[in-house]
Amino acid sequence: MLTPEQAEGAGELVAEVYRQIEAELLEYLVAKMIEGDVSGQRAATALNLLAQSMPTELKKIIDAHADEIDDTVRQEVESALSASDAFDLARITAAAGVTLADSALTAQTAAVATGARDVLARDNLDLSAAARSKFLQWSTWAATQAATGNMTADKALHRAVRELAKGGLGIEFVTYRDEGTGKVTVTNRVDVAVQRHLRTLIAQGAAELTMARIQDARVEFVEVSSHYGSRPSHAEWQGRCYHVGGAVEVDGVRYEDFEFGTGYKGTCGPYTALGDQLLGVNCRHSFAPWQPGMPRAYSPDPEHPSGIPSDEAYALAQRQRARERRIRETKRELAAAEQLWAADPTAEHRAEVDKLKLKLRRQQEGMRKFIKEANAKCKPGTEVLHRQPRREWAGDRPKSAIMENMRHKEPLVKMAKDRNALSVSPAVNAKGFHDAFSAMPVPKPVAESAYREAGRILSACDGTEFEHLVAIDARTGVLVADNLDVAPTRARATGFRNSDIAKIRQCSGGVVTIHNHPGSKQPSFRDVVTAAENAEVRASIVVGHDGSVWYVSVNDPSVADQLLAAYNESKAYLGEFAEQAALKTMLEDDKSNLIDWRRLR
Repeated sequence: MLTPEQAEGAGELVAEVYRQIEAELLEYLVAKMIEGDVSGQRAATALNLLAQSMPTELKKIIDAHADEIDDTVRQEVESALSASDAFDLARITAAAGVTLADSALTAQTAAVATGARDVLARDNLDLSAAARSKFLQWSTWAATQAATGNMTADKALHRAVRELAKGGLGIEFVTYRDEGTGKVTVTNRVDVAVQRHLRTLIAQGAAELTMARIQDARVEFVEVSSHYGSRPSHAEWQGRCYHVGGAVEVDGVRYEDFEFGTGYKGTCGPYTALGDQLLGVNCRHSFAPWQPGMPRAYSPDPEHPSGIPSDEAYALAQRQRARERRIRETKRELAAAEQLWAADPTAEHRAEVDKLKLKLRRQQEGMRKFIKEANAKCKPGTEVLHRQPRREWAGDRPKSAIMENMRHKEPLVKMAKDRNALSVSPAVNAKGFHDAFSAMPVPKPVAESAYREAGRILSACDGTEFEHLVAIDARTGVLVADNLDVAPTRARATGFRNSDIAKIRQCSGGVVTIHNHPGSKQPSFRDVVTAAENAEVRASIVVGHDGSVWYVSVNDPSVADQLLAAYNESKAYLGEFAEQAALKTMLEDDKSNLIDWRRLR
């Protein structure tokens, strides 16, 4: 299952690349318009011929970002599907006690990435066509205005250049398909259309993987996610549980057929329209394995955590989006005005640049004020809105910053040149690795600190079988103790010194520990026992050299006694496997959720 937040963010990095491409295409078109003759002397046929000669240059601009697009697509697909599959596998283990192989995830990731590249290739053709169309539209308009005497050639060019840039480039996006009227489309800005295409592919690919997992594990029920501000038709089926393969009744409770009740796949029921069905167009809902009696993750009528009514929270989010669009429009218009001023540095052109800079500054000040006033209505310690600088960019970032964001402050881990089986995976320098820490149930400063400390550990242990251990304050993320200054002497083992333990005991808020597993195994029997026996340890984070991330928190110290008892009962005949067996049994039988056990990547 993808959470609504994960579904909402899917495709954002690829959209960011396309904002940069759009900015470069507009820069090229504006330059051509400035160079061209719009005084009325150039006939419409000549302008059309000029537009038709552009495809080669437009293609070069788009193709220059091909590797960047491929990298971001792969990263987005891997990150989203891995998170979804980890959630599903944990649910399946709890529901059916079944452990499934990773091969399905690998195959589905490859399939979705391939499908995304095919869709984006078509978007690239649409984008090139849209660029030519926009150029012809506004250059012809300017020539007509000059020829008829409505405007001087200079004023017509100035207006056309700014309108071209302000409007940006759009491509068609299918919103729904009606059997009576056929395909219905709208034109969206290129970044919006690209993100919707990719978001839909990722969400549907994750859902197909979930369904395959359910069938393999013979789980018959699913829980559908929910989010505030849902469309009315989606609100009717969100946050509920369904039976796969027909309606059934269990313990007096009726569970509707999954496809009928949600419109999934559009095969039957009242929600078959693309805009109404689960995982239809621009849908952020998903589903996960579930069995009657299991805890629920979602409710049919979710409240916003800020305490603000759901409808109001949704309206505020949409108003923020509208402000972001206006900021991007102004940035594009400003870039075109600066091009015009550079080509013809008159006082009038400079005044237009200054005017747009002032407009942009006021829009950004208005955004900050809007968010501050919205958050003032929230419960203490919560927010309904936060600034999203990425959504305000319109090609005004350094080009290298896009790749830095995708790689997430690369290099977090500086890897050795000599590679071996224990070398740290480059995946730890990707955004998905960072997102795994962001998903932990800890304060944001703690998650960020744990992410940084994991990088220190993995850098120190790259290519070795050694482990290191760090403790940070569970409330603030401040470093409390670590053993990175001690040269390890034992492979795959680590521990704190007495002086480190004393520091941890003095930390009133408790600590979160972070350590590595060179073999990229799950948290061990000893990791869980240590967390249970020491009340100071609020949570334990384990990072593998393959980029895996585990989070464990023990809510009851009796877990240690239970684990040790199970180990002692079986060690005589299981030997070295007794610890693994005891932990597996404990996790399977943990009906009271004494252990918060999560694989986040």
